[in-house]
Parts: sequence; C-alpha cells; structure tokens
Amino acid sequence: YFDYFLFLLLSLFLLTFYFFFLFIFFSCIYSILFSLFFTFVFFFFFFKQKTAYEMLRSLVGSEMCIRDSFMSVSSKLETIHLSGLQNVTQIGHNFLAGNLNLKSVDLGPLSNLTHISDAFMMSCSMVTSLNTTPLRNVTTIGHTFLYSCSSLTSIDLSGLVNVTTIGNSFIAEAPELVDVDVSKLATLQSVSYTHLTLPTKRIV
Repeated sequence: YFDYFLFLLLSLFLLTFYFFFLFIFFSCIYSILFSLFFTFVFFFFFFKQKTAYEMLRSLVGSEMCIRDSFMSVSSKLETIHLSGLQNVTQIGHNFLAGNLNLKSVDLGPLSNLTHISDAFMMSCSMVTSLNTTPLRNVTTIGHTFLYSCSSLTSIDLSGLVNVTTIGNSFIAEAPELVDVDVSKLATLQSVSYTHLTLPTKRIV
C-alpha cells in the first residue's frame, strides 16, 4: 500500500506541475498576443493614412482645416471627389501633391477656402487644366502652387480675385502652359521670388 500511495502522490505532483507549466505557458502566450493586438490597434487608429472621410471627422472647431499631405503621393489615383470638403477653410501642405496619374480635379466644393499652404497639387504631371473659379475666398497661396505640373496646358485664374499673397514658384515648371491671364489678380499685394516662372508664350 505504501508503494501505491507513493505512486499516487508522485502522479499528483507531476500533474500539478504539468498544469502549472501549462498555465504559465498560456499566460505568456496570451500576454504576448494581447500586447501585439493592443499595439496593432494603437498604430492603426493613430498613425495610419487618413482618408477624406476620416479627415472630416478629425476637423476641430469652426475653423475647418485639412492636415498636411492630404491624399498625396498615390500612384493609382486618377480622379477624386471633394464634395465632402464644403466647410473647409484652410488646407495644409502637399494637398494632392505627387499624384502622378491624377487627371482632373473639380475645386467646386472648396468655395469656403481662404488659405492654401505650400505644394498645392505639386507634381501632378497628368493634370491638363484647372479652373480656380470656386476659390474666390482664398486670400493666401503658399509656395510651389501647381509646381511641376508638366502636362498643364490651361488654367483659369479668374477665381483668385481676393488673393493678396502668393509664395514662390507659382505654377513654375509647366512647359505646356502657353497662355496665362493674370488680370484678375487685382488685389495681389505680395509675391515671393521666382513667381510666375512660366515658360509660356503669353502672359496677360
């Protein structure tokens, strides 16, 4: 009987040790999985690229602003609808910049825009024309506005009637642009260096 009792005691000890080991092992696994899940959720919600819809949700207060690099540097974007941005008054740097396949943009919804930061649609090499008529409330334009839009052949500046300040390299490096009418820029007070560096045939 003593041997049988010793065997049971030893078996119980081994089973206890076995389950304790399993508990520790799976606790570590669960801890690691939980840490990975929390890290993924944290980076997904706070550091991922914002979409147009999410940008609107993150706009704060009555001064509606678009953050820097909005929908910039996309190799596949060809068209974009800005209909959700009617209340935006300011846009950050690199708005739609570097979209090499973007062909057309309707600025109609941006009628409340007052300030355009640097690199607005810079290096959008497939855009051939742009109508600024809706931008009648814009007073300030940053540097490199439409810079290096190599396929741009025409631009309507009649909407920029209230612009007072323009940064450098305004529509620079646009070799296909042959006719520019700047007569509507009557309120313009300050233009930085290298402004209107246009290889155009006629500037009115």
